[in-house]
Amino acid sequence: MTKYIHSLPPNFSLLDGFSANEHDETYAQALFKACANGKKREVRNGYTLASFDHTMNFDLQKGFPLLSTKEVKFNLIVGELLWFLEGGRGTSYRLSTKRLNEIDGKKEDAWCIWTPDQENFAKIGKAKFDGDCGVIYGSQWINWNGDDVNQITNLIRLIKSDPTSRYMKVTAWNPGKIQNMCLPPCHENFQCFVREEGDEKYLDLAMQQRSCDMFLGVPFNIASYALLIHMLAKVCGLKPGKLSIRLLDYHVYLPIEAQDYAGHMAQCITQMSRIPYPPSAKLVLPEVNHINDFLEAYMDDRSCIRVEDYRHHPHIPAKMSPILIKL
Repeated sequence: MTKYIHSLPPNFSLLDGFSANEHDETYAQALFKACANGKKREVRNGYTLASFDHTMNFDLQKGFPLLSTKEVKFNLIVGELLWFLEGGRGTSYRLSTKRLNEIDGKKEDAWCIWTPDQENFAKIGKAKFDGDCGVIYGSQWINWNGDDVNQITNLIRLIKSDPTSRYMKVTAWNPGKIQNMCLPPCHENFQCFVREEGDEKYLDLAMQQRSCDMFLGVPFNIASYALLIHMLAKVCGLKPGKLSIRLLDYHVYLPIEAQDYAGHMAQCITQMSRIPYPPSAKLVLPEVNHINDFLEAYMDDRSCIRVEDYRHHPHIPAKMSPILIKL
């Protein structure tokens, strides 16, 4: 198996041009560490080069952190976040790929990034209906442990009424419900902080992620939580502040010959070899008063949540890691 260990080319280093875009540079430094310093590990879905515990920081006052070194599909980020925030209200607080596709404006049986895990969940007999993903993410956010505890509502109440509270925390990691999820949460919890600077008040957010697919997942997660900060700040009358993401097991996938799976190392090198554009993406949100209004507005007009002037290098194709082991 040692022939599958990939390493960076000799003398490879990040280009000086990354300093033109702090967001891309922050991500690229973490990606480089995973590729250059990671150790080969056998995991539930193949092999990775993995490192542990790295923190990325993004200042949202310096632009929206949608990476420029490859195209990141913003519409998919919007749809998934709104799906989480809805929390499966229409399906007994179990999230459904059919509903995600509806939010995205697709046919209900279309393929989405949750399809492989959902299909595996169904194969092992845990899905309760067609498209059922179980009590993942948003289910815990708005109906924690099935006890009708809405953590998002409580979070917004505290931000507004008690901005120095240290209870402004939301968690999706519920040990008692892991076996009822098609995939345990990767971005497992986050905490907010209201920061005052002069006459302005900013909303900061720190998220912790237990498992971090550096090429496919993390760029998506960065933009998703940046969007969440903007949405929370909008309904709370604050300015979007700083996003901190603590990456625990952060990794790059390696090839699996038997599965005809090439991994992501070549794609990572391609991305790190590109000179980023200056940050340009501008986020547009509708005027709403309640967090749930974003979904209603989006279903009426999918252009109401969008980015403008997003300049980026071309998309870099890559396959998701295969599912080899049952939950």
